[in-house]
Amino acid sequence: MGNDGGTIARRVELVRTKKKPQQKDKDAETAAKWKYCQISQEPLRPPIVACDLGRLYNKDSVLVHLLSKKAALEGVEHIKSMKDVTELRLTEASKTSSAPESPLDQGGFHDLARWVCPVTGLEMTGRQLFSFLKSCGCVISDRALKALKSETCPNCNKPYNDDQVIPINPGPEELTKLRARMELRKSRQKADKKASKDSRKRSNEEDEPSTSSAGKLPKTIAHPVTSSSKDSKDSGNVKHSLTKDTEVRDLVKKSIAEDPKSSTVFKSLFTSCDAAKSRKHANWVTYNPYY
Repeated sequence: MGNDGGTIARRVELVRTKKKPQQKDKDAETAAKWKYCQISQEPLRPPIVACDLGRLYNKDSVLVHLLSKKAALEGVEHIKSMKDVTELRLTEASKTSSAPESPLDQGGFHDLARWVCPVTGLEMTGRQLFSFLKSCGCVISDRALKALKSETCPNCNKPYNDDQVIPINPGPEELTKLRARMELRKSRQKADKKASKDSRKRSNEEDEPSTSSAGKLPKTIAHPVTSSSKDSKDSGNVKHSLTKDTEVRDLVKKSIAEDPKSSTVFKSLFTSCDAAKSRKHANWVTYNPYY
């Protein structure tokens, strides 16, 4: 059966089915993770840092992100300070040719990697699994770590444990484990910090004597004071004050020359003595009013 134009309609032209989802370019996705900063989307360049989730960043991009007052970008909410990232120690690959780098070589889609594993020499292109050690920042291939099975870094010989091995750009399942491990590590750090603060405060309180305990005097039993003893104390105080007043008054009235207790040598030091009065010239220190 044909149409007016003599054509026959096919089922493909009349029935439209749902289109297949567009597939991602795996090579482009791998290059974006391993060769570009996850914040600025710029090519990775030293110094390079990595977070506890295994993502790679340029250090200056992380600093700009922390200093900016804008809302935190999606995927980097866990980076609150530079303590949340680790600076990586990468091993550069030896270049066989002296030709200048093209724009594609600076973090683009090329097969030659810029960094390699210092133990096995595997290229860090994303095809092989790599991890970094949080204790020292060295980047080692997983093949080398599994083959050596050592408790020290094969590159710098610094000790590390299994919790300090962070896979770079992990898969979804590994990413979930890393996130749980990161939250557990942060909670432990907060608990340790609080415990150390409490112990420091407790030690300071023990070292410093409290004023309430040190300032208290021993209690004495108060005896009632009778009227006769009170009168005797008052009379004694009055007599003591009278004798003091008379002594002061006598000292004011008497001069040193008239004091019988003073010696002749001591009296000669003053202008009130007889020898000083009979002098013809005044003293060189003070003015003598007798002249």
